[in-house]
Amino acid sequence: MLTRAAARAGRGQIQQSLMSSAASDLSERQQLTVKHDLDSCELLIEMPGSDAKAYLQYDHGPDGVVDLQHTVVPESFRGKGVAKILAKAAFDYVVEQDLKMKLSCWYLQKYIKDNPSSEHVARVVE
Repeated sequence: MLTRAAARAGRGQIQQSLMSSAASDLSERQQLTVKHDLDSCELLIEMPGSDAKAYLQYDHGPDGVVDLQHTVVPESFRGKGVAKILAKAAFDYVVEQDLKMKLSCWYLQKYIKDNPSSEHVARVVE
């Protein structure tokens, strides 16, 4: 289990590029920032031009296992790669903190099947 000090050492913001093929409020290439709220166990993206946010919730369990539980993207922003950005940020956090991960979220199970990075797959537990 991570100590609060060790978790804060991993705190930060991650910028990912979002490619959007649909015409919408998002520009064709939009920088989105993933914020990591360690106290709430949540990775989140504040959606541009909106009060909405996309988020991924997790919980720290025993033996250094992070249970990645829910990924939520506002309906108007779905299909634009936002969930992928959250998934990659969560998986990278698990690797950086040398943890294991349980994928309770159906989207994350699909994501890792479609994007099987060896460093991420090796950290999945049942």
